[in-house]
Amino acid sequence: MALHTALPIYATGGRLLTLAIHIQVQLPRAVKRALGDKVTTHCIDMLNAMALANASMRPRIVTTALRRIEDMPAPDVVQAVNSYMGLLRQSPAAHHQRALIANAARKRGHCVDAALTKAFNRGFM
Repeated sequence: MALHTALPIYATGGRLLTLAIHIQVQLPRAVKRALGDKVTTHCIDMLNAMALANASMRPRIVTTALRRIEDMPAPDVVQAVNSYMGLLRQSPAAHHQRALIANAARKRGHCVDAALTKAFNRGFM
C-alpha cells in the first residue's frame, strides 16, 4: 500500500487545491472571502479525507494478513509474510503492524530479521 502522498488521486487533489488558491486570489473582493475560502477549505478537507482513508486501510490489511498466515499451508507462509512486510514497509508508521505479522510468522516456526523486513525458513538463519 503506497503512502497517500504517492497516489495519483492525491496528486490530482493537490493540483486542484493549487488551482483553487490561484482562483481565490483573482476573485472580486466581494466574494473572495466567502466563496474562495469555502472552495479552498473543501479542497483541503478532501485531501485530509484521502489521507485518513489510506491510513484506515492498514489495520484491515493487518487483520486479513494475520488471519491468512494463521490458516495457510506452511510452504506458503514465508512468501506471504514477505509480501505483507513489503506492503507495510512503505509506511513509516507501520512498525507495530510489521511486528504483529512477524510474530505470526514466528508462531508458525519461521525466522524474521531484526528490521522486520524479511521472513526466512527456520533452517536459513
